Amino acid sequence: MYYNAGKTEQAIAEFEQVVAQDPIPESLEKGTLFSLAQLSMANGNYGKTISFLDRWDEVNQGLAPINNNVLRAQASYQSKDYKNAAKYIESVIKQALEQETEAEETWYILQRAVYFELKDNKKVTAILEQMVRLFNKPEYWLQLAGMYGELEQEDKQLAVMEAAYQQGYVTQKSELMTLSQIYYFNGLPYKAAKVLSQGIEQKIIEKNAKNLKFLAQSWQGAKEADKAIAVLNQLASITDDGNADLTIAEIYLQQGKSDLVIKHAEQAITRGKLTNSGNAYLALGMANVNLKQLDSALEAFKSAKEIPSSQRMATQWLKFVEQEQQNIKQLAAHK
Repeated sequence: MYYNAGKTEQAIAEFEQVVAQDPIPESLEKGTLFSLAQLSMANGNYGKTISFLDRWDEVNQGLAPINNNVLRAQASYQSKDYKNAAKYIESVIKQALEQETEAEETWYILQRAVYFELKDNKKVTAILEQMVRLFNKPEYWLQLAGMYGELEQEDKQLAVMEAAYQQGYVTQKSELMTLSQIYYFNGLPYKAAKVLSQGIEQKIIEKNAKNLKFLAQSWQGAKEADKAIAVLNQLASITDDGNADLTIAEIYLQQGKSDLVIKHAEQAITRGKLTNSGNAYLALGMANVNLKQLDSALEAFKSAKEIPSSQRMATQWLKFVEQEQQNIKQLAAHK
């Protein structure tokens, strides 16, 4: 009656009176001791939980049932006795296999938690591999990918994350960002860009400067210049520096579109706050060389020479431009 009324302390006191009787039928004593263990567990008295289970074992004098060891494992875990918790939950899973009893998901959840506390990442990973096979839940796939990352097994991390994505399990912002980064750093920039762009389009991932910059890098890595430029233009519209314009200029330089290089390099210089302003002047100079505008190229390379990071290359280009100017003068004199 006390138990049904939610009065745990009173219920425990009455049950203790039951097991204090002598003699008492074995089945009644075992049933009452197990109830006492459960009530003590619910009451947060983990030491008494194990004590009542020990008394149960003395009465039984045989192999303890699975439920007893589950309770022991839970009480040990809550008491921060992780080694004993590991021992008991291992025995539970082994016993279930021997008895061909279906394993319960909560057992594996507890087992994973125990080994996580023991900082045994390899064991945690092995448990999650089992959980993926047995229960196939999104969180287990993602946790398994995370553990492969912890173990620096990037190939397995990528495989598991991709499998989770294909099953529709990768839906949250942090998960999509992680997947795109894994793709990128494993040499798959196109897939990285696809995941990231879809996340932005679906408004799961913010269209901020950091994410647009990573998206542009991914499209560049995938040799998708037009898509990279489109993203960089968006980036330029929400930032107060010229770095996005400079990157656009550099892409156009690779494509030989010198007029567009000059346009964006000049925009980059005007906006300023460049990570490497020397590159802007170098791009401007090279585009002018391509257009045979040597005086403008000379001015650009002189500006680049004043910046330490671009000084060496600018000096080489200056020599080239000056030599070209000299050649033109000589040709003109011979006419």
